[in-house]
Amino acid sequence: MRFQEVILAEEVNIGAVTRIISSDPAIVAEILKVINSAYYSLPREVTRIDIAVAYLGLHEVHNVVLTASVFNTLGSAHAAEFKALWFHSFYTALCARFLAHRFERHLSYSELWAPALLHDIGKILYFKFFPKHFKAILQYAEEHHCMHREAERALGLPESTYLGGLLCDRWRLPREVKTVCTEQGVDVLREARSGKTLSPIHRLVILGDLMVVLATSTLTTEIRLEITEMLREELNLTEPDFLVLMGSIIDLKEEAERLAV
Repeated sequence: MRFQEVILAEEVNIGAVTRIISSDPAIVAEILKVINSAYYSLPREVTRIDIAVAYLGLHEVHNVVLTASVFNTLGSAHAAEFKALWFHSFYTALCARFLAHRFERHLSYSELWAPALLHDIGKILYFKFFPKHFKAILQYAEEHHCMHREAERALGLPESTYLGGLLCDRWRLPREVKTVCTEQGVDVLREARSGKTLSPIHRLVILGDLMVVLATSTLTTEIRLEITEMLREELNLTEPDFLVLMGSIIDLKEEAERLAV
């Protein structure tokens, strides 16, 4: 929250940004990991935070601090459930980025990454503070081959999107992040056809999330067909083209498994 106050001020103090980052070893490690990644392909390794901040820019640094803080605060390194949630979030972010490259080329990687990576923080909050309820939701979804939100409704439990919204308000996360966390799934895409406005980022995160669900979850035939038809219509793809696209999405799974550690 200290970082949020500094970064959202009318006149941003770069020195203050650097000092706050430098006080948290986990975020220092994440910033250096990003700046030295293959994505930037710099000719030599960067080891100073002030240089990393200057090179990445405040928008990208904000995204890194945002995502690292959320997962470091809510995470549990020894829990299989948390690792599964982290993998899903990372896989969704990769898929959203892939879809942006294909269908929304004007969007930048840095604009899309944080909302996509944080779209399921409501589930992480569920797991962190209400583990018995969360495991019951997972068990119901697995036994009935349905979506997570359908299991929440069937069990009469609060929806993870509601918890995600509460956390976004508490931590004053960006509006785009809150929108992505609270409005998800096929229902939101349907509402958009009736006049609801979706930003390109919001739409891509929903599409990426649904594609990850198709690639990783055991669903009833009815649900799979519903999701597939919605995705095809949203992306204006023939059946063969959609199958090719899903092949690319499934290929991304290996990259997600390698990077989401």
